[in-house]
Amino acid sequence: MRRSLDAQPAASPRGEFLWLLVVAFLTELSIMVLLEWLPFERPPVFDVLIDSCLLVLVLGPFVWWKISRPKLEQLRREREKGYFLTSRMDEGVIAFDRDLSVLSMNEGARRLLGVESEQGRRLTQWFPFRSIDELEARLGSEGAFRVTLDDGRVLSCVSGRLVRSDTYLLIFRDVTEEVALQRWHSLVVAALQAASDSLLITEADGRVVWVNRAFTELTGYEAAEVFGKTPAILKSGKTKPEVYRALWSTILAGQVWSGEVINRRKDGSEYVAGLTIAPVEAEGGERYFIGIHKDITERKRMVSDMMKLDRLAQAGVLAVGVGHEINNPLTYVMGNLELAIEELGDAPSSSELRSLLEQALEGARRIEKVVQDLRLLAKREDRLRQRVDLGEVARRGLRVVEHQLRHRARVQLDLAPGLFVDGDPGRLGQVVINLLVNAGDAIEVGDAEHNRIELRGVRDEGQVVLEVADTGRGISEEQIGKIFDPFTTFKKQGEGTGLGLWICHEIVREHGGRIEVESEPGRGSVFRVVLPAASDASGAERVAAQGGRARKASTGEASAAGEARGPRVLVVDDEPAIGRVIARRLGGFDVQVVHDAQQALERILAAPGAYDVVLCDLMMPQVTGIDLAEAVRDVDPELAERFVFMTGGAFSSEVHEFVESTSLPVLQKPLDFDRLRSAIRSLAERRG
Repeated sequence: MRRSLDAQPAASPRGEFLWLLVVAFLTELSIMVLLEWLPFERPPVFDVLIDSCLLVLVLGPFVWWKISRPKLEQLRREREKGYFLTSRMDEGVIAFDRDLSVLSMNEGARRLLGVESEQGRRLTQWFPFRSIDELEARLGSEGAFRVTLDDGRVLSCVSGRLVRSDTYLLIFRDVTEEVALQRWHSLVVAALQAASDSLLITEADGRVVWVNRAFTELTGYEAAEVFGKTPAILKSGKTKPEVYRALWSTILAGQVWSGEVINRRKDGSEYVAGLTIAPVEAEGGERYFIGIHKDITERKRMVSDMMKLDRLAQAGVLAVGVGHEINNPLTYVMGNLELAIEELGDAPSSSELRSLLEQALEGARRIEKVVQDLRLLAKREDRLRQRVDLGEVARRGLRVVEHQLRHRARVQLDLAPGLFVDGDPGRLGQVVINLLVNAGDAIEVGDAEHNRIELRGVRDEGQVVLEVADTGRGISEEQIGKIFDPFTTFKKQGEGTGLGLWICHEIVREHGGRIEVESEPGRGSVFRVVLPAASDASGAERVAAQGGRARKASTGEASAAGEARGPRVLVVDDEPAIGRVIARRLGGFDVQVVHDAQQALERILAAPGAYDVVLCDLMMPQVTGIDLAEAVRDVDPELAERFVFMTGGAFSSEVHEFVESTSLPVLQKPLDFDRLRSAIRSLAERRG
């Protein structure tokens, strides 16, 4: 069977050379014989010419047949093969010359470029280069390069020059979808990297394959440190095992798990992580888990702090309500005890009874102080802006927390007299309590004899300065700049709310003052509260809730029956016992008592101008003291300006607003009768 041309083996160069020698030898031999037979004389040149011509005539066809024809055939076959391959390529292939004129293109190129024929076309119709040098320069700098067509499609191109030829090839393919996918992938990765929440992706066995920057910032681990490892490197050992069992059973069932775990950072610090893990499946069916977790330590602390504040608020409501119920009976208990002691006098026969009554009165005063201390927790609605002895507020605050300090340090008081400021005693007391508690927390328990906390107060050039100093651990310079920020604490985890000093700062600022701190690590701290001193002393009697009762033994002027009649006072209180004790304690005054506002108004209308002063409870059933004062203003405006109000607490918002705005005296129960007498006389004198 005849072998095809493509199946013929190529002749070796040595074989072709031997064939050529044989043919040349035989041809030359034949020519020599032929020339010998010629019958005529001829010059040697003629023989050489004849010899050469015959040699060319014989060898030329042989060389063509044996050497050139196979090579041309091979070239033809290669061109046919090349056309076969390029015609079936999805990529476009264009052959062009140095002038960028298109010589030919395959079907892929026609399809991609949208042309039917390459005749008369140049590459510049589609590609952004104007010369072969520009193309070669671009190839040299980029290798493969991309071109965006007018219709928005993106082509990836490579080019090269055929060996020993001025023909160039440009091969290109459509990568529009690939580029769009790459851009989308880059966008998604950038978005995930920019996310504020920590993200990590693990394989089905839990090994980490990707994390974002937030993960590194939160945990301290670089991406390279966690790749190939499991999230177990974050375990603190403080999360219950059943939490992790529930986690795995949920996500292996193809469901999303959410919960909280306690993790440990690379530096050993711990944080509470709010964790959500979702299973996802890739195109090939491979399962991955995506974990989103954030540090919720501060949020949980804030929730805890808000709960504490809520409990304090509830305690404040309870304190006010209980205080109101205690203050009313305490008024007549203390009033009657004081009256009984005055009636006994200094007679030796009554010394034992007098001692018993004084002990009872001291117990009642202790109850009064406890109630006043509890009012530090009261809501703002039950607070008065008034003239306050900051020294007495400081003493009261110390009594509240003294039991917390005695095992840490000796407390030393150095409070000058007359530390009067205009303010809210409850909120200022809260400042004192917070500063004292912080001072105690800065000192370890167990060495009270060698540590001290000093509470100092002075008046200095129109200002009142209160200092709380301790010999505790101190505060670094870096921490000082942050200690007044809300929810910032440098105590051990779980010991501080981060709100105490911020609350102090806000209260002092509301009072027009400032709070300063000096500290040296290892030696202690001094917190200094600077407030404007009270502008005058005329309001000292407005509220008895300021500084202690400073009681004195009643003078003879208050009890002498033979004195001239004092001011005529109408007492209005729904508690009969309070009315009776007021009448007894205001000896020398002409006192009438009624038990509701309606009775009081009837008496005032029945006897116009009969009363010098009206002493009225603020909070009464049906008609309040405020309502009574307004009614009296309509019939006797002058008498309406001679009201003294008393209250046991439990203000409503309306009453609070009235107390804040009125210039009339407002006295806190249990009553300080010395101040009450002073207020009554002061108002009675206005009548002339």
